[in-house]
Amino acid sequence: PAAAEGGKEMEQSRRIRFLMLDGGGVLMNGIPIEMFRMLFNKLQQNQEMGEFEKQQQLDRLRTATSHPATRSAWAKLKTDPSFSEDMYWQQVREAVPLSESMEELKFAVRESMQVHADVLELVRRITQAPREDNERVVAGIVSNHCTEWFASYVEKGNVSSVVEPALMCVSQTLGVAKPDKGIFEKAMEKICTFRPGTEANEVVFVDDKLENVRAAQEFGWHAVQFNRDSETADHLANRLAPFGLT
Repeated sequence: PAAAEGGKEMEQSRRIRFLMLDGGGVLMNGIPIEMFRMLFNKLQQNQEMGEFEKQQQLDRLRTATSHPATRSAWAKLKTDPSFSEDMYWQQVREAVPLSESMEELKFAVRESMQVHADVLELVRRITQAPREDNERVVAGIVSNHCTEWFASYVEKGNVSSVVEPALMCVSQTLGVAKPDKGIFEKAMEKICTFRPGTEANEVVFVDDKLENVRAAQEFGWHAVQFNRDSETADHLANRLAPFGLT
C-alpha cells in the first residue's frame, strides 16, 4: 500500500504544472485595512493632539473600512480599469472626513504593504525543486486588486523574482474579480499561452476565501484554503503536500 501511495503521489506531482496564489490574505497582507490600523495606532500614540480631536479622528478611522462609500469604492477599484487610485481616495475622503491628504494616504497605504516572506520562500522552493519530468512548477497570482497597488507590492517584495510576471492576474487589469468564473478563464488563457496544452487539473490554487476556493474547483482547478493572517507557511506546505509540491 505504501508503494502504491508513493506512486500515486509521484503521478500527481508530475501532473501539477502551475501553482496560482491569491494576493491579499495569502502572499500579501490586506489593504487598505492595514493602512487604517497603522494610522489608528500612530494616532493613539500622538501625545501632542488634544484628547477630543484625537477621539474624533480615532472614531473616523474605526469606521473607515466598513463605511459603505469605502466598500463601494473598493468594489469599483478592483474591477474597473478606468477607476484610478486617486478617484478611490477622493470618494473615500468625501464620505469619511479623514485628516490625511490624498498624497499622505497614498504614501501610508504603501507603507503598510507587506509581502509575507515565509510564503514567498515556500513558493520559491516549490518552483526551484527539480522533478523527474524536468519541468518545474511555475507560480502565478490571481488577485482581486487595484493595478497600482499590486504593482507596489510586487516592487516592494521583489515578488517577480519568484512569481512569473506573465501570470500575475490582477482583477482591475482584467476587468473581472473572483469568484466570477471569468477571472479563472482569463488566468487559464495566460497559463496556456505560457505552456500550451496545459489542462485545468494541472493547476493548484490557494486562496483565503472559501467562496473563491470553491469557484476555482468548479472551474476545474485543484484548490486549497489558506489564510496567512491566522496561519503560517508550514500550514500551507502541509496542504500542498498531497499534490506532491512539498
